[in-house]
Amino acid sequence: MHTSEESIWQKQPVEATFTFIMILKYIALFSVMILSLSGYSQQEVELADTLGPELLITHSKSPISLKSSYKPSITISKQEIDAHALDDVSSLLDQQVGISVNGAFSNPGKDKSLYVQGAGGAYTLVLVDGLPVTDPSGIGGSFDLRNFSLSQIERIEVIKGGQSVLFGSDAVAGVVNLITTQSKGSDFSAVINSSIGSYGHKNVRAGVDMPIAKHLKFHIDGSYASSNGISEALDLARVGFDRDGYSRKTLNTSLHWKPHKRINFTPFFRLSSFDGDYDGGAFTDAADSFKADLLQTGFTSSYKSGNNQINLSYIYNGTDRFFDSALFGASAFNGRFHHLDIYSNLKIDEQNTLTIGLNAQEHITQDLGANQSSSLISPYASWLLQPDERTNIEIGLRYNKHDTFGSNVNTSIGGSHWVSSNIKLFTYWATSFKAPNLFQLYGQFGANPDLNPQIGRSFNFGVVLKELGVFGTLEASVFERNIKQLILYDFNSGYQNIAKQNDRGVELSVVKKYVHMSYDFSYTYLVGEQENSINTKQVSNLYKRPKHQIDGSVTFYYAQKNRLKFNLRYVGSRNDLYFDNATFLNEAVVLDKYVIGNLYLDYFLSGAKIKFFGEVRNLLDTQFQEVAGFSTMGRNIIIGFSVRLD
Repeated sequence: MHTSEESIWQKQPVEATFTFIMILKYIALFSVMILSLSGYSQQEVELADTLGPELLITHSKSPISLKSSYKPSITISKQEIDAHALDDVSSLLDQQVGISVNGAFSNPGKDKSLYVQGAGGAYTLVLVDGLPVTDPSGIGGSFDLRNFSLSQIERIEVIKGGQSVLFGSDAVAGVVNLITTQSKGSDFSAVINSSIGSYGHKNVRAGVDMPIAKHLKFHIDGSYASSNGISEALDLARVGFDRDGYSRKTLNTSLHWKPHKRINFTPFFRLSSFDGDYDGGAFTDAADSFKADLLQTGFTSSYKSGNNQINLSYIYNGTDRFFDSALFGASAFNGRFHHLDIYSNLKIDEQNTLTIGLNAQEHITQDLGANQSSSLISPYASWLLQPDERTNIEIGLRYNKHDTFGSNVNTSIGGSHWVSSNIKLFTYWATSFKAPNLFQLYGQFGANPDLNPQIGRSFNFGVVLKELGVFGTLEASVFERNIKQLILYDFNSGYQNIAKQNDRGVELSVVKKYVHMSYDFSYTYLVGEQENSINTKQVSNLYKRPKHQIDGSVTFYYAQKNRLKFNLRYVGSRNDLYFDNATFLNEAVVLDKYVIGNLYLDYFLSGAKIKFFGEVRNLLDTQFQEVAGFSTMGRNIIIGFSVRLD
């Protein structure tokens, strides 16, 4: 443990430099605001949106251009989604800067662990069309991304940093918003795509947009995916473990109704059923199986008058999971979640926009024979000030009233400023929280109804430099996050608020686009430690998460829309733990670094309405472990086609 007298320059050079940068965080937090008021760079600045025309809907609960954003953000367009042959949300997220999905290259049916800026999946809130898809029956509290078909997603937005002011519990590291395909235009259209591949991979999806009346449009799509898989557990002795396959069926429907030019109303209904096999743990074969059924229904609606808009939305999530284990027998987990949100975007004038909302949630589980539940109600407000076209400043406040732990308050402050037409500074600081879940409060093992929420504080500061010649657009940022009152399980006392987690890192990305070629490069540096109740530190406790990760891709465009894309990833060594079934102890291991690459190709026919595509995943046939004691897939090939009718 470092003493207070220890110089930062006595640490490792990289960590020393990083620590020095983080000392500037309190100055940087207000630097954007000071610049906007100081008269700095008074000359006229042309701010054509060369960062792209995308509007970030998730950023502020109202559309904001990428040019004006002040939060670390990622947008994954339909074009990028279509250049991903595998129908899997997690494997596409795994390619984004600052995000890793542990299990993306493991057995297709294996659980996927999402990490945003190093935080576990329980600290990232998953949204579908802006509404949370929480599973109250989960022990860890994270949502299972395997329930979604990537082919039904139109766009993905990721906002990093604490987002509890706008989105409530669980948004400690950020939010991932999966925006589904919905009706467009007034004409009939249909799409069909299908693929086959290695390990018995099969996938088919069909969707239809259908106008019913002048102001009424209907969308429906369904998908089926399956794979024979590989053995989930690593067969070190090569005794011949059996394969662990999976199948997934999804249905997505929505109705877009515009009864008046100011009113939009969109009810939706979604079903997902996932069946899979799993093994008995690290290096341990088993004939275990599970089934997960998800039902989502609700609506979004809006009323617009001039520059002001009122939004009302509701979602119900019903999750039923069933496990059949040779060792532990059969077990069922059932969760029900209600979420109601009403908020207004009030444009007071050209410089001031106020968002005011009220959110109510109820979590229910039926696992104990009698319903256990918790409720949360939260008023919130966010003020966006735009004193000129170069500057954005946001201040947010949220009050949370929970029926078990009581109340807490979240705040946020952030801003961006274009110093010149090529340089943007941005900074964002926020507090956030994660309410204790029902298993921790009322579960069968170590429940504690006196738990407090986990409290997060996050800080991001960065710079965007554009028009850098061959380097295109460069974005560099540093972040720091701590979570106190961390809920951990203790065998003697059950669940307790007994620790604090500190994480920090650097993210660097470069993007350059030409007419016939584009490339991108990213580097992520991540460290973290945990403090227990007596303030002793456990250094580098971010298991499965590398300190260094490098991603790069190059895309060639030929014959108009056709693409050839190659991406390569370097993942540094990682610490990991696995449970030894023989000794009943956790064993610490160091997983080796590795390099892995993918190659994608598509070709369009008939005016871009027919497309053939193929992808070679793990092109180098790299042998590695993502999770200690579990297998990863070797070189595998997926080929397919899609047809659009309109």
